[in-house]
Amino acid sequence: MEVQTALVAEDSEKHVHRLKGRGNYYSPEQIDFLVQELALHLSNGIWRTPQQAHLVWRDKRISVDDLSLQRGAQTVRARGVLGSQGEQDLYLQVSRFPLEELRPFLRRAPDVTGQLSAEIKVRGTATRPLLDGNLAVDSLTVAGQSYAGLTANAAYGQERLNVDLLLRQDVSHSLNAKGGLPLYIGWGGEKSPAVSGEASLRIYSAGLSPAFLAVLSKEIQDIQGNLSMDIQLRGPAQALLPTGKIQLRGGQAKVKPLGLSLSDVELLVAVAQNALDITQLRVRSGEGQLTGGGKIGLKGYSITGLDLTFNANEFSVINTRQYKAAVSGKLVSSGSLEKPFVRGELNLTKSSLRPDRSLLQRRGPPPRDPTVLVVQNAEELTAGRQQEKKSEEASGQSSKDSSPPQSDLYRRLGLDVAATIPRGTWVYLEEGSIELMGQVRARKNPEEELSLSGGVETVRGSYTFQGRKFQLERGKVLFTGGSKIDPSLDVAARYALPNYQVDLVVGGASSAPTLTLRSEPQLEQADILSLLLFGKRAGALNEGERVSFQAQAIKAAADYVAGGLQQSVAEHLGLDVVELNVGEGLGQGKVGVGKNVTKDVFVSASQELDKEKAQEYSVEYQLAPNWQFKSSTTSKGNNGFDLFWQKQY
Repeated sequence: MEVQTALVAEDSEKHVHRLKGRGNYYSPEQIDFLVQELALHLSNGIWRTPQQAHLVWRDKRISVDDLSLQRGAQTVRARGVLGSQGEQDLYLQVSRFPLEELRPFLRRAPDVTGQLSAEIKVRGTATRPLLDGNLAVDSLTVAGQSYAGLTANAAYGQERLNVDLLLRQDVSHSLNAKGGLPLYIGWGGEKSPAVSGEASLRIYSAGLSPAFLAVLSKEIQDIQGNLSMDIQLRGPAQALLPTGKIQLRGGQAKVKPLGLSLSDVELLVAVAQNALDITQLRVRSGEGQLTGGGKIGLKGYSITGLDLTFNANEFSVINTRQYKAAVSGKLVSSGSLEKPFVRGELNLTKSSLRPDRSLLQRRGPPPRDPTVLVVQNAEELTAGRQQEKKSEEASGQSSKDSSPPQSDLYRRLGLDVAATIPRGTWVYLEEGSIELMGQVRARKNPEEELSLSGGVETVRGSYTFQGRKFQLERGKVLFTGGSKIDPSLDVAARYALPNYQVDLVVGGASSAPTLTLRSEPQLEQADILSLLLFGKRAGALNEGERVSFQAQAIKAAADYVAGGLQQSVAEHLGLDVVELNVGEGLGQGKVGVGKNVTKDVFVSASQELDKEKAQEYSVEYQLAPNWQFKSSTTSKGNNGFDLFWQKQY
């Protein structure tokens, strides 16, 4: 049977690939295929077959008659025989292949560029192959770090792989790995034989730039220094025993998110058969220093134990526009990599905070109610509920569980660290500045949530409310432990008027703070707010001041549980409803008031808070229990009439 094939494919990047050929089917044991045309469109151009190639599948072996792909001077070529049985004789050649062409297939790997040239020869049998290969990469870059080149030679035979690899960073810095490993490579379908023999591999460098470590994190930049090593690997392949040392001198790096510049990094690690012994660790950050050392236990390729100690002396841990802090103290890490535990005591020094938010206020829209599903019709409602049920069953969690995902290391971590916040720690806000002091203890058991206990108190400071500068009288933020971190608040600030003394009191939990106004002599909250805004009580306001008072009162209560203040304002204005729709900001919101004139008639007025300040007036009349009529008019000349019918079920 003869089959003529023409295939055209388009990938996700709109590249078009073509294959044209003729196949002859004799039996499952013998198939011939003639590649008449093959064109692969990769990122930098099209690879084509310069001539026809013949492929034959017979006796579980495939023979290739000079299959090649070319793009200018770049080539990939294969010829010979390869199969799951019998003699092998395959030759593969790659010339100047650009490594960036592999990027679509290696999305999680770091960016790699360069030109690869290689030769691989396969001889022997499928169960006892003989392999010889060499490769070279020119103009190599990994994650933006340039290298002078990479060369490697490898030979496999008689269950042993010998390698000789040389990575040249520049003319004076290189890394060499040379030696042999007991290893079985075979594809004959038989059970892999037990491999005996000892490995003898040496990894050596008199000096490298550690800049290649930037591939581990994009947040760490400008890594410099001199990294040297001399590591010997001996023993069976499944349990290599390392010995030697690793040393970093004159290290430097920048941690971009934290605004840190690390310098004078010195690290010396002695590598033994069962441990990594950190005999020296020193890092400078800001005006302080971090030192430490200890051991990391090893067994085979696994970390079995941690015994590390770190001492900080005014070591800067963050230095951004919003936050600056250094720490002094001691941390000890113990346990294992599966269950690490960190304990210690830290003192904050030279700390200041300039958060981009107001004190105790919640900005932005409220979180979406997970119990509300927005749909267009009944079919979407049914489908949506079924999908939610499947998602909950698959995850084993309720849709109400909105906890952020946690890393596996954090889940296993145990923690007991006490932090002391000394006097001189300032928080700078748009509304004022506050000096803090206190102690907080962070605890966490493996597989559990973090809990905080302790408290933070205010030493001095001021806070501006409604244009008046209040002096802090007292302030306390109390952490009571538990899996939910939601400290209680007790903050009081005072402002003196000619005839009154006004206290601003914030209490409750940080997730829902309460706001209360008090005065001496005692006044209602609406009168107190009016005194702060206009210098007179609410009953003495004129019409324009009453409208402004209404907007300011609602704005003051927008981020707090302040029902008492809002209700007090409504009563003083003789209204039944006082409300505010904030939108994304007060300038995009709307202020409204309303009053029931009679049992069935409700009159309301509202004003937008944008530049146009458009007004709307409406009258609502309850015609019957389920019927309502509404008439409205605006200052822009728009009029409307609405008839509503509602059914509660």
